[in-house]
Amino acid sequence: MTGIRCPSCKKPNNYSPADLIAVVGDVEVDELMRRMKCGCGGSHFLDVTTVIPSGPEAVGLKIGRLVPIKVKRVPVWKDD
Repeated sequence: MTGIRCPSCKKPNNYSPADLIAVVGDVEVDELMRRMKCGCGGSHFLDVTTVIPSGPEAVGLKIGRLVPIKVKRVPVWKDD
């Protein structure tokens, strides 16, 4: 499991590595820090760590799960 925390808003999030690979590709952790952004609008790099929770820690741990990825189609027009 991968833990990601924004240094601006201090909001922690936990994600499955397989879900992160589906979104950003198979990249190094340092590259993952640069590719992801927080919704708070902070411009800082995110803190990315590996999380291996023990039994009691895993009970209340919230994990962000990937639902289908939506691709936004934007038409580009050219006058002839």
